[in-house]
Amino acid sequence: MSTVSIAASDIPESELQKSGLSISNIVATLSLRRELNLTALASDLNESEYDPEHSPFLVYRPFEDRGPTCLIPANGKISFAGAKSRDDLLDGAEALLNEFESLGIDIQQASGKLQLQNIVVQGDLEKELNLEAIIVLLGLEHTEYEPEQFPGVIYKPNEDITALLYRTGKFVIVGSTSYRTALDAAKSLKATLKDGGIEEL
Repeated sequence: MSTVSIAASDIPESELQKSGLSISNIVATLSLRRELNLTALASDLNESEYDPEHSPFLVYRPFEDRGPTCLIPANGKISFAGAKSRDDLLDGAEALLNEFESLGIDIQQASGKLQLQNIVVQGDLEKELNLEAIIVLLGLEHTEYEPEQFPGVIYKPNEDITALLYRTGKFVIVGSTSYRTALDAAKSLKATLKDGGIEEL
């Protein structure tokens, strides 16, 4: 049975929950360090989808009701998307690799380390926001707001992190590669808003 792990250490998920954050998506990659025959794999792997005319990936969902979707390219660098916890991510990766082993596919060269690419978290400031005032507060050079195109403010405090803020007070943070980074980004956002006069955050 194959064993995978997540490359970097991190804070527990409970730290996010204490700050009112929930995970909506985790994206990660795992390299098998080998080429794959996707046509053959599609015929052997139950519940997989492969349409090379429309996508270079074979799509496989290890679990119907939870866990990640696996996007499998011919070069063996697999992407996992849609997990809502690290446990679900690990379970999905283990299930896929075990399925490969049962099909006789050699994965001995797999790195064994899942590389986190993007953790998406969401939260709620629990008050209605004046988005026109928010873009001034956060800085026009760091924000985009085109309500006819998208109903929220797009805020980019740095090159890696993007925050989406909605009039309802809900927000989403995209681009973190660890729970700690996501938590720090949420705390920084709340502090900036509070310092700018948005009370009770």
